Amino acid sequence: MYLGSVMSHDTPHPLIILFNTWLAAFDCPGGGEVQLLKYEEQLTTLGARVVRDDPWNPRSQLDAADIVHHFAVQGGSWRLCAHVKEACGLPLVISPIVNGVDEIFFTPVDPALFRERCGIREPARLIIKAMNAEREPYYWKALHDENRCGEAVIFIDEVFSSERSAKLLNTCDAFVSLHRSEGFGRLLAEAMSLGKLLTASSFGGNTDFTTPKTACPVSGRLVDVKPGEYLFGEGQQWFEADIEHAAHYMRDFAMNPGSFAALAENGRRHILEHHSLERVGRIAKEALVKTGIWPDTAPHVA
Repeated sequence: MYLGSVMSHDTPHPLIILFNTWLAAFDCPGGGEVQLLKYEEQLTTLGARVVRDDPWNPRSQLDAADIVHHFAVQGGSWRLCAHVKEACGLPLVISPIVNGVDEIFFTPVDPALFRERCGIREPARLIIKAMNAEREPYYWKALHDENRCGEAVIFIDEVFSSERSAKLLNTCDAFVSLHRSEGFGRLLAEAMSLGKLLTASSFGGNTDFTTPKTACPVSGRLVDVKPGEYLFGEGQQWFEADIEHAAHYMRDFAMNPGSFAALAENGRRHILEHHSLERVGRIAKEALVKTGIWPDTAPHVA
């Protein structure tokens, strides 16, 4: 990542960067939080010190910090930002979380490796991947009961590492995500980075990179979240994908997969150019340069 030369040569200690974002972000890392940990990993490797925000001890952290990087994902943070600038006099970077795809998802893996390990044999045509299905055993069982295709459908209920996810994606020719909503859509981007045809709901953060030129966006409509369907979902809406529209894409692909090759390649190139770790690192560098704490002429480290 382009985070080199981040330390000040005029100070006796490594530059201390305070990462600030929403409460409990570092205690329950999901997709966006993983990206913050990637930033921290790179900065630490280069010799800087990253301090994760502790809302219960703000004074000591602000006293020790050389710069504050606030990752803005919601409103209501102006008080903190004003305090950092006006009361503490610290340089402040405010930015969204720019997500990048790990390099492992740009490296093709022999599909046979995963298929053999998981017992996936022809004529398997559909893999349904889930996690934490034990929380909704009734629906998971109902999904199995609805299977009329025998061994042609493979059910997997596990939490996978990045390495295993990459191998699983490499076994596939296409990836389908008819989600209700997405923050960024990391798994979708990972599938695209491996050159897999993506069919996905045209809703959520993934619409930044799932366009008709890079994927197969599925239309749909917003529906009310029913009581008990989602935590704090009362009064909210989410997306309901058009199943027939998705099925249309999938049937066309099954009949003539070669006709989608150029589309899948466009998707792969788009992720590589706009969402690689190198690219998001460059964006982080540009944000730090604007504070004046990092010389614009400083060499970068890939």
